[in-house]
Amino acid sequence: MKLALVVLLATSANAMAAPDADVCYSAPQPLSMSASKPTQPQHLTAKTTLECPRAGNHTLPQLVQAGWRIVAVSDESMSPIPTPTMSFRVVIERDQ
Repeated sequence: MKLALVVLLATSANAMAAPDADVCYSAPQPLSMSASKPTQPQHLTAKTTLECPRAGNHTLPQLVQAGWRIVAVSDESMSPIPTPTMSFRVVIERDQ
């Protein structure tokens, strides 16, 4: 009976564990803002390497294979002087 209770409590604790999360970014890409040279669309692909503080540097397929779930994807445009850039932000999570 005690063993069953210990197993039940351990299983419950694991099921209620908070997920681990990370925010990843692709390398910034320069954007052309001139009228003579229009901005080229940027794409997030399976080959894009993402820099993640906790998960490390990986592509989307590698993150999924490591047990991470893609929660959100967005693009970020920045306007630093002299060249504006664009990168992708990817929020990931996995159960601990």
